[in-house]
Amino acid sequence: MRKIWLFLLLFLFLTVFCFAVAEQFEYRFVVGTKYRILSEVDENVYINSVLSHHARMLNRISVEIIEADHESGVMFATLDLSERITGRFSTYEITERYESTFRQDRRGFTTVDRQYFIPMARDIPVFPDYPIEPGYEWTGEGEEVHDFRRSFNIPQPYAFPVSVSYKYLGKDETGLYDVFNIRYSVDHETNFPRPRNVTNQLHLVRITGSTDQIMLWDNKRGRAFSYSEEFIFEMELLSGDIVTFTGTAWAEVIEAEDLDTDKLVEEVEQSIRDSGIENVYVERVAEGIKITIEDIQFLPDSAILAETEFEKLAQIIEILHNNPNHDLLIIGHTALAGTAEGRRALSFQRARGVAEHILDSGARTEREVRILGRGAEEPVATNATEEGRRRNRRVEIIILEN
Repeated sequence: MRKIWLFLLLFLFLTVFCFAVAEQFEYRFVVGTKYRILSEVDENVYINSVLSHHARMLNRISVEIIEADHESGVMFATLDLSERITGRFSTYEITERYESTFRQDRRGFTTVDRQYFIPMARDIPVFPDYPIEPGYEWTGEGEEVHDFRRSFNIPQPYAFPVSVSYKYLGKDETGLYDVFNIRYSVDHETNFPRPRNVTNQLHLVRITGSTDQIMLWDNKRGRAFSYSEEFIFEMELLSGDIVTFTGTAWAEVIEAEDLDTDKLVEEVEQSIRDSGIENVYVERVAEGIKITIEDIQFLPDSAILAETEFEKLAQIIEILHNNPNHDLLIIGHTALAGTAEGRRALSFQRARGVAEHILDSGARTEREVRILGRGAEEPVATNATEEGRRRNRRVEIIILEN
């Protein structure tokens, strides 16, 4: 009888112990939740094993949950892809902007219209529908979606399948997050109709590669907290050339803090009145708070700020110091003069001039500032008069709400 009781006690202990360490992972959705994902990529590009160039990219995704129940949620997301010239500038220049609305269920499966470029990684990660313990492994199928419009003249979002393997490694050293190793590989033939000109350098034939990722998961909030990865992908062209992308990436999820827009607008307006600075205006916009500096002065034919602008920026920088937890988008505009390409380049340069000044002040870090050049595409006044052209020569600083 004693042996039976000992056996039952041991069985009960093991059952409780296993239950205690096993945990079920799932996505969670609360309407109104906002957060952003900041990802940095350090990449080398080779053509036929010869280094072509090095790229450093910053990807910023803003997410808002707009519908939700226990089983799934609908997200609205925007993505800015940014790049900077290594060794020359600190600021990241936006090269592409995307938006998307998609549904995700509690296990991680994604439903999204094929017209959208984002999410770029779909059905990754997907969790088992039962509790798992450290050391547990499983597999799944996911999908990557890429924008090949410029590089390969493919007009629509291009999707290809990836085979994914997962392993749950347990808690991290803080005990707050769960650690997963996620690996996936691709070996995909494009099957595009082949052009008559077989020497076409831009015809994509095959994609191969792999990635190895460590992800920290926040199971309380039901979403990833951060990840780091190493990757290598090769693209074979019809000509026989091989383009290789290799590098590392990391990402973190940042909780959006409420921006008191009414209070901030009042503070900026009061600061403008007290300082007596001219041609500076503030307003609420969909993305946050926009501060516009009209008729901004630079040295002739350059992006170097004139000294007369330093006082204006000093007042704005003080405001930025007082509101530190929000990223900045800085947009340059020009009057209608010269070529469209020249105007766009000049508007980027002038946005960069303001951004570099803000970075030098310490009001923001490199990862918190991105720039965009609009040329003369968005005038606020007529370009037929000097007064109108003066107003159109402007830089906008947007304090982003998320």
